[in-house]
Amino acid sequence: MLAEALAADLELIVLGTLGEIACDPVPPSVRLVGVAPSTKDSSREPAMSSAEPDACLAAGRAAVERAIDNQGCRLVIGGEMGIGNSTAAMALACALLGRPASELAGPGTSPGAASIAHKAALIERALHLHRIAPDTPLEALRCVGGFEITALTGPIWARPSWGFRCSSTVSPPPARPWPRPVSFPGRGPGVFGVGCGIRCVGLRRVQPCPCPSGSAHAPNPTYP
Repeated sequence: MLAEALAADLELIVLGTLGEIACDPVPPSVRLVGVAPSTKDSSREPAMSSAEPDACLAAGRAAVERAIDNQGCRLVIGGEMGIGNSTAAMALACALLGRPASELAGPGTSPGAASIAHKAALIERALHLHRIAPDTPLEALRCVGGFEITALTGPIWARPSWGFRCSSTVSPPPARPWPRPVSFPGRGPGVFGVGCGIRCVGLRRVQPCPCPSGSAHAPNPTYP
C-alpha cells in the first residue's frame, strides 16, 4: 500500500522461508534468493554459515544496483520483515559498540519486563559464546546477525559513497570513512538504546520519526 501510494516500484526479496511460497506463478516483483530456510539460534551456534553472509550481502547490493541500472532510481528504500530481527539488531549493536545487552535490549513485538530480560539474557549468551571483536563487523553478522539485516547492509558496505539513512535496525559500518554526515531517524534518542548507539558512533544529528514497535522497522533510504 505504501509503494502504491507513492507510485513506487516494489521488489520483495525472499532470502529464506521455512515453507514454500504459496503462489504459482511467483509474481515478477518477488525475487526468490533462498539463502537458507532460516538462520540458526545464535545463542547456541553461529547464526549463519561462512557462505550465507556473502549471499545476503550480494542480494542486497544487487537489488539496489537493479533499481539504479534498470529504472534510474535516485532513492531506494529498503525494509525488512523478519521476526526476531530486533534481537539480532541489538546483538549486533552490543557486539560492535561493546555495550551490555541490558542497556540496549528493547521489547520488539513482545512488550514487558520479563520479555526484555529474556531477550537480554539470550543476547548475552550469544556474545559470551562468540566473543566478537568490535572491529570485525562481518564476523558479527555471521555470528549474531540475520538474513534481512545482512542484505540491507550489502549496498551500504559496497557503496558508502551512495550515502544512506538508517533506522533503529543496526547495520555494521563500512570499512571506509563516511563520505558525508549521516542521520539516524528512528524512535528517538532516548528509546531502545538508540541514544547509546548515536553517542558511540558519533552521528551528528538525529531525526526522530514515528515508528511502531516490533521487528518491522522504519524504512532505510539509500541515496545513490
